[in-house]
Amino acid sequence: MAKVVIKKSGKKQKFNPKKIKKSIEYAAKQSRISKRVQEAIIKKTIKEVFTYLDTVNESTTAQIRDIILQKLNSLNPAVVRAWLAYEMQKLSGKKVQN
Repeated sequence: MAKVVIKKSGKKQKFNPKKIKKSIEYAAKQSRISKRVQEAIIKKTIKEVFTYLDTVNESTTAQIRDIILQKLNSLNPAVVRAWLAYEMQKLSGKKVQN
């Protein structure tokens, strides 16, 4: 599994699977789908990311993000919309509410 993640800035950081899970959980929660569906989406998406990371030594955050968004889109487009809305809030500098 990839042990290093390359951030947008080029900085290398130790891979932290909790960050990915937290981001997916947040998007699923914001999409207002049932808890059962949320849990299935989170599990399947994390599995997809880990399958990819098992094939590389390091990965960029952009590559991981693309895999997450593709999987979420195939499972439930509402979660992708929630993810992208969250990103837009972060980019605009507005405080994001959890």
